[in-house]
Amino acid sequence: MAANKSDRPSQCLRAEHALDELCSIYRSPIVEFCRSQLNRRDAEDIAQSFLIEIAHGRFLSRAEKHKGKFRNLVLASLKHFVFDLLDREKAAKRGGNIQFETLPDDLGKGGSLTAERGMSADVLFDIAWANALAHQALDQLQKTYSMRKQRDAFDCLHPFLTSKASGDEAARAASALETSVAGFHVRVHRFCKEYGKILRQEVAKTVGAPHEIESELRYLIDLLAQSKWSS
Repeated sequence: MAANKSDRPSQCLRAEHALDELCSIYRSPIVEFCRSQLNRRDAEDIAQSFLIEIAHGRFLSRAEKHKGKFRNLVLASLKHFVFDLLDREKAAKRGGNIQFETLPDDLGKGGSLTAERGMSADVLFDIAWANALAHQALDQLQKTYSMRKQRDAFDCLHPFLTSKASGDEAARAASALETSVAGFHVRVHRFCKEYGKILRQEVAKTVGAPHEIESELRYLIDLLAQSKWSS
């Protein structure tokens, strides 16, 4: 159903706000890609230029029409932006009109970070994307606990999101929470379940259809395991 004219300004504002929020959350993977792909000192400046472009340019309408994963759209747009930049710089160099930093010979094949980790720039981007989502979900859970006036409980429980507690460690945590060891493990289970629900919601914001949520979630969790993500 098409929106009437009076609805369009508010819808555009909501869409722009959502996109600005996503750009803020996913700045890290964008910078990571630029660093690994370009291997140059101004990688962060290039990433910032890309963020400005997608926040205020035609990317907004493309994002609204895109039916697939937001992650793939951002990466494809970022690649286009980077290689367009390279083409313009090469043209300027041939023309002799502009001075700019010398580009490395292995540009387009991944920089030193990629070689060191044995991963492609695309995979590094996806890993950084997964980490950004994971931390965003954790931030949301922290806010929830703070609203419940349970910040101390959050601080006690969140280290066990990625590691199991046993023995003295479990006993100390149970004591801090003023519960039994069995009660502590129940609290950890509920904490992890609540975190998983929030993470699923964050993933849902980045896919085009509900049936894509599970596969995207599994893929990102696998990446987190590869990168040994820590909360």
